[in-house]
Amino acid sequence: GNFDEVENAYKKFTIDLKAPVGFAKLYLLQGKFEELRTMLEQVQALKKPLDHLYLKTGEFDMALRGFDKRLDDAIKNESVTGQILILYQKGLAYLGLKSVSDAQRNAEELNELIKESPFKKRIRYYQHLMGMIELERKNYPKAIDYFQKAISFLPYTRDKRREYRPLFINSLAEAYYKAGDLEKALDEYKRISSLTFSRIWDGDIYAKSFYMMGVVYERMGRKAKATENYGRFLELWKDADPGIPEVNNARKRLEALQGH
Repeated sequence: GNFDEVENAYKKFTIDLKAPVGFAKLYLLQGKFEELRTMLEQVQALKKPLDHLYLKTGEFDMALRGFDKRLDDAIKNESVTGQILILYQKGLAYLGLKSVSDAQRNAEELNELIKESPFKKRIRYYQHLMGMIELERKNYPKAIDYFQKAISFLPYTRDKRREYRPLFINSLAEAYYKAGDLEKALDEYKRISSLTFSRIWDGDIYAKSFYMMGVVYERMGRKAKATENYGRFLELWKDADPGIPEVNNARKRLEALQGH
């Protein structure tokens, strides 16, 4: 679509929170993390997406700081669902810091909380976190098993709240890819690229699925499909922040495929 037209439309409605949230979705899809950060930092009510952004940009210490504060608030407000989600996110942040033992401790706490709550299907957060821990340990069969279970508990909804479908599927795709099962990895990346409603909060994962399809097709020797997918990714991220490794890598790979 025409990103500029959408951006201009949002700028006319900056009074309420719908506009910044709209920008957030748009900037993620375009790889504009710095612009998104600047906007979120200016709007006090958007601290939650800001912590979410820190996870995406690898600023795990900043993310943990935000999660700790939000966890205190959730406990104070007796919000069990809030506590479940934040413990899960904290686990991901610990993994980002390569602190597997902290992530494991968090996962155990999360598992206990879910078991004692009426929200049994939220076990998907524990399963996904355990999958990520096994992925970090390079135990791919176990990771795949956890990710498949986590995905099976995802709600089928058109709810506007974030429900992590792209992230869960992306983790499964990554586990298949690292395990050397290119066909299954490709199937999962295709699933991400075909998502509609649930990709709204994970536009960056949606965009990167085309990059990874390019990588997989290239490894399979399917040059035309690799070229097509690198091209789609670079079109989506043509205005992305400078220095993003996938963008630089896609350009190099595309040039090599086109014989430049």
